[in-house]
Amino acid sequence: TINIRLSLLLYHLICDRNSKWAGQIGVKGHKLPNIIKEFFSIHHSLVSRILTYRENYMNMLSNTCVTFRVFEDYGKDFMKAQKLHPDAFVQMALQLAYIRQNGKPAPTYETATTRQFYNGRTETMRSCTVEAVEWAHAMLSRNNSQSEKKLKLVRAVERHKELMAECQKGEGVDRHLMGLSLLAMEAGMDTPQIFTDIAYTKSDE
Repeated sequence: TINIRLSLLLYHLICDRNSKWAGQIGVKGHKLPNIIKEFFSIHHSLVSRILTYRENYMNMLSNTCVTFRVFEDYGKDFMKAQKLHPDAFVQMALQLAYIRQNGKPAPTYETATTRQFYNGRTETMRSCTVEAVEWAHAMLSRNNSQSEKKLKLVRAVERHKELMAECQKGEGVDRHLMGLSLLAMEAGMDTPQIFTDIAYTKSDE
């Protein structure tokens, strides 16, 4: 992400300058206060837990291999030229890949930002739509023409865009339902049946 790359850049700049700031000592005409190193006294039990977590993390890290492949055949400019939203296009590709690999669709989460609202954060956008599944099956079938496949892709992309717009406007359902579930729990109520229904639990996997 941009934040990670920026942090990495700053880290390398600091290392190159022997941890010495090369910029101006001031912000908008105000001199910055001197930096004072703080020392913390940590209880031995907390130190032990930190060391345990660090060891667990390093074990997981040593057992993880991250690799990637650069796809250079085309990019977002091509998608836009075809009047297909890049995000929706990639989400459809994920649906197709999963269905081709597993023979069935799966509940899929995509983050929809609600930052247009005060203290807004995110809503859950469900990208595994009926239209996406229909397009994926059409792609895997030999009985559909290229024009039929393209038409279904356009429908799936447009449906994805519609749902994303609804979520960004605060018209999603996941956060609302989660709030109702938490309210019921805090009130000591029995879990409402909607939250134990297989349709709900399956979508929340």
